[in-house]
Amino acid sequence: MKIDCTKLRKLRLKNKLTQAEFAESIGLSQATICDWERIDQEIKADYFIKLIAIFGEEAKDLTPTASEINIPDTNTDNNANNITNTPDMNATIFQLQKEQIEMFKDYTEFMKKNYEILLNFFTNSKNGKV
Repeated sequence: MKIDCTKLRKLRLKNKLTQAEFAESIGLSQATICDWERIDQEIKADYFIKLIAIFGEEAKDLTPTASEINIPDTNTDNNANNITNTPDMNATIFQLQKEQIEMFKDYTEFMKKNYEILLNFFTNSKNGKV
C-alpha cells in the first residue's frame, strides 16, 4: 500500500511524536521513518495496520485519494480487473483494526482480573489470612 510522505510527516507532528518515538511504536528504525517521510513509500499491510492503531481513522488520509489513483478505462485496458478497490481495502483494514481493538479489550479485562487476584492474594498474605 502506498503512503504519502508529506501526509505522514504532518500526521506524526500533529500527534506530537518524534521520528524516534514513532519508529519505536511500530517496530522500525528512525532511519526508515526518515525515508518514509522523504519519498512516497510502498509499505506492507502489517505496517499500515500499525499506523491505524496509532493514528486511528486519520490513517486513511495517508493513502492516495481516488482522484490521485490512475484507474485505466475498463473499455481500453484488459488489466482493469486487477485494480484493487481502495475503499474496499480501507474497509477491510478498519475491520481488522476493530477486531484488534476487541482483542486488546479482552486482554485488558484478563489482565485486570489477574491483577485483582494477585492484589488480594498479597494483601491477605500480608495480613496472615493465607
